[in-house]
Amino acid sequence: MEEKKLLRPTPADYEKRAYYEDIISEEGMDSEVDDEYMEFLNRFEWGGELYMDGELCGLKNALGEVLLAPVFEDMKLLSQHDIEKGDRIVAQQNSKWGVVLADGVGTWLVQPEYDTIGYPNSLTYVCKNGKWGVLNLATFEFLIPLECDKIYADNGFMFINGVGVYEKDDRKGIVSSSGEFTGAIFDDVDCEPDEHVKVLLNGEWGYINEGNEFTSDLEEAYYFSEM
Repeated sequence: MEEKKLLRPTPADYEKRAYYEDIISEEGMDSEVDDEYMEFLNRFEWGGELYMDGELCGLKNALGEVLLAPVFEDMKLLSQHDIEKGDRIVAQQNSKWGVVLADGVGTWLVQPEYDTIGYPNSLTYVCKNGKWGVLNLATFEFLIPLECDKIYADNGFMFINGVGVYEKDDRKGIVSSSGEFTGAIFDDVDCEPDEHVKVLLNGEWGYINEGNEFTSDLEEAYYFSEM
């Protein structure tokens, strides 16, 4: 069965969305209003739209306004995720990935020199010549250098429930979405949702304390995988 194509919102639809959001913000969640709001939201594709010029693509927002000219080979976009002027977009040029500003000009924030980049949250993973690292997009400095053998990701996202895992020399380390991280010193990692992160070190399962050291004491456990 062919998937039903969602409508593109108009300025009036954005006003109506703001109206719903104001009600929910002022009066709290109400099942009837919430259901009505979700039904309204699900009628439209609020995300950005690629448009083509030959084999190259550009980017428009949901209202059809051009944010990036068609000079890119590809982009990574999230369905139903609002794209506004000034947003960061992962884009490909000359077969390499970087992060560009959706400013109508296409200002590169991270030059297209990487083999892959995750979605551009404050922290994201990058890979170059087979080595992985964690890049801080607020400072454009590496939180973890391009020395890792692997960074575990899920559909472009490094953090699952606020926790990411990287690997170096067959050992694993933890990095949180807030920017704290351990060394790659653990044999294995277990990040069950709504539980403290468990790590295996020298055959013993335990936790990570605030000083990024191994502890067997649950009361000292610091890293938490929050749903």
